[in-house]
Amino acid sequence: MTSIHLHRLSRSQTLLTGLTKTYWLRKGAILKAISLFFLAACTQENTHWKINAAWENLIAQERSQPGSITQVDNSVIAYMKKHNVPGLSIAIAKDDKLIYTKAYGFADVITQEKVTTRSLFRLASVSKPITAIAIMKLIQDGKLSLDSNVFGEDGILGNDYGPLPDDPNIKKITINHLLHHTSGWSRNTEDPTRDDPTFIQPSLNSSQLIAWVFSHQTLTTPPVPPLRILILIFFFWEE
Repeated sequence: MTSIHLHRLSRSQTLLTGLTKTYWLRKGAILKAISLFFLAACTQENTHWKINAAWENLIAQERSQPGSITQVDNSVIAYMKKHNVPGLSIAIAKDDKLIYTKAYGFADVITQEKVTTRSLFRLASVSKPITAIAIMKLIQDGKLSLDSNVFGEDGILGNDYGPLPDDPNIKKITINHLLHHTSGWSRNTEDPTRDDPTFIQPSLNSSQLIAWVFSHQTLTTPPVPPLRILILIFFFWEE
């Protein structure tokens, strides 16, 4: 689990979320998910909030909590200061058992609500491999194909998210393209109109974001044939 403010759903994950959700509803497929929780490093520094005195005071109190592990505190707090992370929680497991949990900082920097070990965080890109494994399981069961088209009359999602753009390459996008980030949508952080749509439209849900991308962001390249490494990853996972 990581800082709540640094992560958003990526474009590909948003599309895959809609894909798997719609497919399960249509086909009645059941997935028994195993959730894996871990501390994921975030490389994007927060530019909207900075470490302040209130945060420093709270962290000092949390350092002195009974049962705290100094080495863990030092590593976590150094990371938070480097990236201006207002709050996070960690969980450490050994031999499939949870042996240590701790929360740090603010869940809400305005109200100064504290993070707890039961606070909910957006998993963001951590959910990509979980989504990928779910799709590969459906493929293994013969309910999906990597080469299945996603959009258009012959696609799995059809026109569920509104009229498609005129670009014919949209209808060529397959599940494989989305899994490998080779669908033709590209992100340019220097161009506000080409940044991650979840940064541009943070109030929209996944379905609304897909529709927004169709109407506001065109493909920059045709879909590129990806390598089929993901299949091997899935079978190694299964072993």
